[in-house]
Amino acid sequence: MLNAVIRPKSNSAFLRFVLWADGIYEVMCGVGAIVAGKTLAAAFGINSELFSLVVGAGLIAAAGLICWLASRPSLNLRMARVIATLNALSALGLLAILLFGGFAFVSEGKWLAGTVAVDLVILAVLEFYGIARATREFAAA
Repeated sequence: MLNAVIRPKSNSAFLRFVLWADGIYEVMCGVGAIVAGKTLAAAFGINSELFSLVVGAGLIAAAGLICWLASRPSLNLRMARVIATLNALSALGLLAILLFGGFAFVSEGKWLAGTVAVDLVILAVLEFYGIARATREFAAA
């Protein structure tokens, strides 16, 4: 019964590497959203630069959490699973917006959103794979 409340932890190097890559990618996207806020807002068909600033700040905050998780002595697999799931859901959301509308994208905005969605899918798949490897490692220990 006590084992049910203990968070599974692992020292999987692959998962740690992928989480660091995810954190760095989110920092780059966040800084890009802040620095190129006006251009990004225009590409997405939004009249307010504030949207890009809020998204950029949110991405940088999320990157801080991901990098903190990756730097811990032992990884919390539940938190890693949450991050991977959020990446997958973000990619699905971007694809849904692209397919069904929601923003008045210009051509560059569509390409940017599509590229980010593909990047998020790749990160999510790698994170889920790393979690599976770490779970096997945890079970074998």
